[in-house]
Amino acid sequence: MKGVNELNDWLKHQGLDISLLLAGIFGSLLRVSNQKEPMSIQRKFVLLFSGGGTSAYIAPIFIELLNIGEHTQYGIAFIIGVMGMNAVDLLIGRIEGKMKSDE
Repeated sequence: MKGVNELNDWLKHQGLDISLLLAGIFGSLLRVSNQKEPMSIQRKFVLLFSGGGTSAYIAPIFIELLNIGEHTQYGIAFIIGVMGMNAVDLLIGRIEGKMKSDE
C-alpha cells in the first residue's frame, strides 16, 4: 500500500488527481465501446489515456469556472472523458468569453 500512496503523492505533485484520471478513463472507455467504425487496439489505448489525461487536467478548470461542488467533480471528469477534445474546445470558448467580459 505504501507504493500506491507514493505513486498517488507523486501524481498529485504533477498536478494529476488519480480519481479524476480514472473517471476520465472510464468515460473514454464508454466512448470507445460505442464507436461504430473499427479501430486498432493502439488507437483505443490512445483514446482511453488521452481522455483520462484530458479530464484529469481540464476537470479542475471546469469545476472552478462553473462553481461546481466537490461531489460533482468525478461526474464532470467522466463526462470530459466521454467528450474528449470537444471538452477542450468548450473550455477555450468559455475562457475567451470570460476574457472579453473582463475587458
